[in-house]
Amino acid sequence: GSLPTPDVTGAFVTGVSFRGSSTAINGARITFSEPIDPATLTIADTKLAGPGGRPITVSRLTAVAGSGNTEFDITFASQTATGTYTLTIGPNVRDAAGNLMDQNRNGTAGEPADEYTATTAIGAARTFSSTNVGQAIRDYGAVVSTLTIRQDPTIRDLNVRVNVSHTYDSDLQITLVGPDGTRVPLFVRRGRSGDNLTNTVFDDEATQGIWQGSAPFAGAYRPEYVLSAFDGKSAKGTWKLVVEDTALFDTGRLNGWSLTIDGSAATAAQAPAMAPVAKLGAVDLTGVVPTARSNPWWRPA
Repeated sequence: GSLPTPDVTGAFVTGVSFRGSSTAINGARITFSEPIDPATLTIADTKLAGPGGRPITVSRLTAVAGSGNTEFDITFASQTATGTYTLTIGPNVRDAAGNLMDQNRNGTAGEPADEYTATTAIGAARTFSSTNVGQAIRDYGAVVSTLTIRQDPTIRDLNVRVNVSHTYDSDLQITLVGPDGTRVPLFVRRGRSGDNLTNTVFDDEATQGIWQGSAPFAGAYRPEYVLSAFDGKSAKGTWKLVVEDTALFDTGRLNGWSLTIDGSAATAAQAPAMAPVAKLGAVDLTGVVPTARSNPWWRPA
């Protein structure tokens, strides 16, 4: 038989996801296009700078178990200063075949232009409000409201604010759908016979779950399923909020909704475009981990 084709092409970074929140970061996950020789990816190959170019020490670098040496986590002391943080990777990193990084894919590996740079910011969360609102919520009907984001940050943390008028909250199911089709149930028939959702914020970091609240649910609550299902994804594209009425006799109106996104941007010299994310099915929640609670999400409160 024919001999296998030798690997003569260097790896490149396909993405960096910072770990933390809108007020603090303490690590990042680096993903490569192919397996890396762990002995060649050292702390010296990952330089982190804070606001004003202040160097920050990376304390630990480890391969992610089960990734086949394609993903690596870096850890550093928690950073809370407002401003931009820059992580530079390479280029003296070799793949399993011994090839140096070729981030710009020009066939010349290990050159200065093959460094990969990712940035994130603390205190840079942005709120995007939908103008596609005011729709009536009818018996056994569904409202699909849209919100288009033209910027392209990678999501690190996402919260949703909803305002709904309705005379029987437990008729309602509310779902957020991302640009790639990922669906996260926010509210599933809670509140019994109470009225309205008034400035209800769905936030993974809230102290109580939506199943612990009561109408009109003012304040912050953890949603039925985690919004971190969107972490690491691009915010760019058209988002949908689906509000469904599941019973007769009571109706309402979608008054408004918004997304608050804490994100990071990454840049690299002539980095190749990634393949588009395959759309999930209508109710496919693969990879979405439910928030911890004692009662199932589908059971009315």
